[in-house]
Amino acid sequence: MMALVAVVAFLLGSFGTATAAGITKSQVKKIAKKVVHKEAPKLSVAHAASADTATNATSLNGRPASAYQSPALSFRLPVGGAAATTKSYTLNGVPAGNYQFAYTVFGLSAGQVACYLQTGGATSIAEGYNGGSDSSFSTPSGSGVVNVTSTAPMLTCYGTSANTFTLLNSTQFVSTISMTRIDDITSGTVTAARSDGTGVRPSN
Repeated sequence: MMALVAVVAFLLGSFGTATAAGITKSQVKKIAKKVVHKEAPKLSVAHAASADTATNATSLNGRPASAYQSPALSFRLPVGGAAATTKSYTLNGVPAGNYQFAYTVFGLSAGQVACYLQTGGATSIAEGYNGGSDSSFSTPSGSGVVNVTSTAPMLTCYGTSANTFTLLNSTQFVSTISMTRIDDITSGTVTAARSDGTGVRPSN
C-alpha cells in the first residue's frame, strides 16, 4: 500500500517535469488510475499500533456499554400477613454488579425493629444494619454499597427483643429499598482513635 501511494505521489508530484517531456496532467491521472486499478485486489490496510487503543475503547475496557449505565431498581416491600419476629424479603431480578442501596421500613411492633441487607446468603455480612426506635412505630433505615453476584440480595428485618411486627399498610408511608448501579467499589482503610483522652479529639 505504501509503495502504491509512493508511485502515485511520484507521478502527480512530477507533473512539472512530465510536462516538459510531453506528458500532460490528464495523462498522468490516467496512468495513476490504471496503477490503482491493477493493484487494488492486493491492497490491504496495515494495523497501526494505535489501533489497539481504539479497539479497547470500543469494548469499553472489556465491559459492555450497559455496565457504565446507572439504572436504579426500586422495590416496595409487601405488607400484610401474620405478625412475626423475623421477615426476609428477597430482591429478585437484580443483575450482578456493584450497587448503592438504601432502605426505609415502617414496622408496627411493641418493640424495636432492626433491618440489614445480605448479598451472599444467610451467613454473609449484614450491610446497612439499623434499628428503629423502641415504640409502636419503628422505622429502621440504612444504606451502603454492596457487590451482587449470582445470589439475590435479601433484606431481613426482625424484632430485637423477639417481639413480633408487621409492616405498616399505608399509601403514604411505604417500606422500600432501592438498588442503584455504580461502577466500582474500592475498599479504604480506617484508623481508629482512642477515646480515653490520648487520641485526637476536637477542641472546644
